[in-house]
Amino acid sequence: MNCKPGDLALVVIGPESGKLLEVLYAAPPYIFRLPDGHLNAAGRPGDWVVRVLGSKIKVPSIPGRFAEYGTARDSYLRPLPGLTQDEHENTEAFV
Repeated sequence: MNCKPGDLALVVIGPESGKLLEVLYAAPPYIFRLPDGHLNAAGRPGDWVVRVLGSKIKVPSIPGRFAEYGTARDSYLRPLPGLTQDEHENTEAFV
Protein backbone atom coordinates (compact mmCIF):
# COMPACT_ATOMS: atom_id res chain seq x y z
CA MET A 1 0.00 0.00 0.00
CA ASN A 2 1.23 3.49 -0.88
CA CYS A 3 -1.00 5.46 1.50
CA LYS A 4 -2.34 5.37 5.02
CA PRO A 5 -5.21 7.22 6.72
CA GLY A 6 -4.40 10.89 7.24
CA ASP A 7 -2.03 11.13 4.27
CA LEU A 8 -2.35 13.81 1.65
CA ALA A 9 -1.90 12.20 -1.75
CA LEU A 10 -1.68 13.18 -5.38
CA VAL A 11 -3.69 11.26 -7.99
CA VAL A 12 -1.13 10.09 -10.57
CA ILE A 13 -3.21 7.77 -12.79
CA GLY A 14 -6.60 8.20 -14.41
CA PRO A 15 -8.94 11.03 -15.35
CA GLU A 16 -8.51 12.76 -11.97
CA SER A 17 -4.70 12.95 -12.28
CA GLY A 18 -3.29 15.99 -10.53
CA LYS A 19 -6.02 16.18 -7.87
CA LEU A 20 -4.96 16.49 -4.25
CA LEU A 21 -6.74 14.14 -1.83
CA GLU A 22 -6.89 13.48 1.88
CA VAL A 23 -6.92 9.73 2.58
CA LEU A 24 -9.61 9.06 5.20
CA TYR A 25 -10.01 5.29 5.71
CA ALA A 26 -10.11 1.95 3.88
CA ALA A 27 -13.26 1.53 1.79
CA PRO A 28 -15.42 -1.25 3.26
CA PRO A 29 -16.18 -4.32 1.10
CA TYR A 30 -19.95 -3.63 1.08
CA ILE A 31 -22.24 -0.80 -0.04
CA PHE A 32 -21.71 2.09 2.37
CA ARG A 33 -22.29 5.80 2.87
CA LEU A 34 -19.57 8.34 2.21
CA PRO A 35 -19.02 11.09 4.81
CA ASP A 36 -21.42 13.35 2.84
CA GLY A 37 -24.20 10.73 3.14
CA HIS A 38 -24.18 9.50 -0.48
CA LEU A 39 -24.27 5.76 -1.10
CA ASN A 40 -21.16 4.21 -2.59
CA ALA A 41 -20.49 0.81 -4.15
CA ALA A 42 -18.52 -1.77 -2.22
CA GLY A 43 -14.81 -1.02 -2.07
CA ARG A 44 -12.22 -3.35 -3.52
CA PRO A 45 -9.07 -4.37 -1.69
CA GLY A 46 -6.72 -1.39 -1.95
CA ASP A 47 -9.47 1.25 -2.19
CA TRP A 48 -9.55 4.28 0.11
CA VAL A 49 -12.32 6.67 1.02
CA VAL A 50 -10.92 10.10 0.18
CA ARG A 51 -11.80 13.79 0.36
CA VAL A 52 -10.85 15.96 -2.60
CA LEU A 53 -9.05 19.16 -1.60
CA GLY A 54 -9.48 22.38 -3.56
CA SER A 55 -12.02 21.08 -6.09
CA LYS A 56 -14.58 18.35 -6.70
CA ILE A 57 -14.55 15.22 -8.83
CA LYS A 58 -17.06 13.86 -11.35
CA VAL A 59 -19.13 10.94 -10.13
CA PRO A 60 -18.92 8.43 -13.02
CA SER A 61 -22.17 6.61 -12.15
CA ILE A 62 -24.29 9.80 -11.85
CA PRO A 63 -24.03 12.16 -14.86
CA GLY A 64 -23.69 15.80 -13.85
CA ARG A 65 -22.90 15.08 -10.20
CA PHE A 66 -19.70 16.34 -8.62
CA ALA A 67 -18.55 15.33 -5.16
CA GLU A 68 -16.07 16.18 -2.44
CA TYR A 69 -15.87 12.54 -1.24
CA GLY A 70 -15.28 9.33 -3.14
CA THR A 71 -13.04 6.29 -3.37
CA ALA A 72 -9.64 5.90 -4.97
CA ARG A 73 -7.38 2.94 -5.69
CA ASP A 74 -4.21 2.99 -3.66
CA SER A 75 -2.16 2.21 -6.78
CA TYR A 76 -3.44 5.47 -8.38
CA LEU A 77 -2.13 7.60 -5.50
CA ARG A 78 1.23 8.91 -4.36
CA PRO A 79 1.41 10.20 -0.80
CA LEU A 80 3.03 13.59 -0.23
CA PRO A 81 5.40 12.90 2.68
CA GLY A 82 5.72 15.53 5.36
CA LEU A 83 2.87 17.64 4.00
CA THR A 84 0.15 18.60 6.46
CA GLN A 85 -3.39 19.50 5.48
CA ASP A 86 -2.68 23.12 6.49
CA GLU A 87 0.10 23.23 3.90
CA HIS A 88 -1.99 21.87 1.00
CA GLU A 89 -2.77 25.36 -0.34
CA ASN A 90 0.91 25.72 -1.24
CA THR A 91 0.77 22.63 -3.45
CA GLU A 92 -1.66 24.14 -5.94
CA ALA A 93 1.28 25.64 -7.84
CA PHE A 94 2.48 22.16 -8.90
CA VAL A 95 -0.78 20.21 -8.91
